[in-house]
Amino acid sequence: MVGRYLLFVCHQYEPEGGWHDFRGSFVTLESARSWARHDMHHSNWYHIVDSEAEEIVEEGRRNDLQS
Repeated sequence: MVGRYLLFVCHQYEPEGGWHDFRGSFVTLESARSWARHDMHHSNWYHIVDSEAEEIVEEGRRNDLQS
């Protein structure tokens, strides 16, 4: 099953582009955010896309999640 929220994470200073930055789909925004926190120790930025609304609903950088 594909979740509503799609997570894209850049593991380098520049994105690889499109689906190469895709890390997974999640049923809830919180679960996507939780995975982004887990994945950010090697990453620079993230985007969470709501596939139903077809828009970025959250974005951030490594420092945004370190709290």
